[in-house]
Amino acid sequence: MEKIDEIIKSAMENYPEASSGNCLRCLGWNYEKMEFTFLDEETDRRHSINLKNLKKGFKILLKIVEDGKYLNSVGQVPNFLAKNYDWDAQDYDALVQATIFGEVIYG
Repeated sequence: MEKIDEIIKSAMENYPEASSGNCLRCLGWNYEKMEFTFLDEETDRRHSINLKNLKKGFKILLKIVEDGKYLNSVGQVPNFLAKNYDWDAQDYDALVQATIFGEVIYG
């Protein structure tokens, strides 16, 4: 579980900047507490998430990948658990969508 926490924390430290141009825009964050607030620009709804939510979202995202329903920005199946996997803005966004919606609905 500690490895997953590290993966999530590393990914989320980049999301606020990477959310520019996404339907889910990060409005606020506290890295120390791993708390984030997002605005869904399609629905004008706000969503708050934390590390506990993100862990559940990460498991959902892994299942989405396993089911062949998500490819990374270069069209490959991502291996989020690999030590050298290089997350990009699309991956960060997919994690947040899986956390908030239980699926990847935007992009």
